[in-house]
Amino acid sequence: MTPMAQSSKHDIVVIGASSGGLEGLMEIVAGLPEDLPAALFIVVHVPAQATSQLPEILTRAGRLPATHATDHEKIKSARIYVAPPDFHLLLSVGKMRIVRGPRENNARPAIVPLFRSAARAYGPRAVGIVLSGLLDDGAEIGFGRKRKGYRRDNGNEMEKESAIAELSSDTIEDDDKPGPPSVYGCPDCGGVLWELQNEERLRFRCRVGHAFSADGLLRTQAESLESALWSAFRALHENAALSRRLAARARANNHGLAVKKFEAKSQRAEEQAELIRSLLLNAGIKSQAGYD
Repeated sequence: MTPMAQSSKHDIVVIGASSGGLEGLMEIVAGLPEDLPAALFIVVHVPAQATSQLPEILTRAGRLPATHATDHEKIKSARIYVAPPDFHLLLSVGKMRIVRGPRENNARPAIVPLFRSAARAYGPRAVGIVLSGLLDDGAEIGFGRKRKGYRRDNGNEMEKESAIAELSSDTIEDDDKPGPPSVYGCPDCGGVLWELQNEERLRFRCRVGHAFSADGLLRTQAESLESALWSAFRALHENAALSRRLAARARANNHGLAVKKFEAKSQRAEEQAELIRSLLLNAGIKSQAGYD
């Protein structure tokens, strides 16, 4: 195969899916001709430590060869390129980048960086398909004319966000951020989150590139809060157990005042642990009911 011709149209097809989109991917691939004048780029959400067999599955499903994309590989037509686990797949003119950049919407590989880079590099030549997504990943597609944040005439912001996904030092150190600072901290690194707002959606990104939709940030904050509650629950039970042990030693040595002190500490810790236990149970009930 030869590298993609610059004059061809709609020759860049980017597809995003979660693990539930495999059947749809196979149906798409099965209907493609072996001389397809386009290249396909696919991001499927997989665990970071997983061994992805997706290229082999897609090769068997259709007529086009599928492989995991490699960094700086030249783009060729009639090929399928799959993002490897725990790496973003990005596009530039004529080639691909495989980078272990910051997570976006709690995903890596993520759909949004692929779509954004395709829109930036290829504009109307690119076609995007979202079969399914992990939470909000893929909800913002970079090809609609009405989506102000990703239009071709808003290329500076797209360029900057794509560079952040590649962990560009110049972009990370640039104080000219793509939006005003918010009052929220990044759940992944603790840094300040900047607001990125277009006509339809509110998003957040920190200095080093972790990115969240508004709903995604709420969910991540809730997960961090639950983790903190479990840590406090464990620490309080450990504190109560240690206080009871110290009270028993004091009792054996006839230290009456020490016994009272340690028994009081144990009781306070148990009461506080019970309060946190109630919070954890109620949060779980609300989550199952769809109120989180």
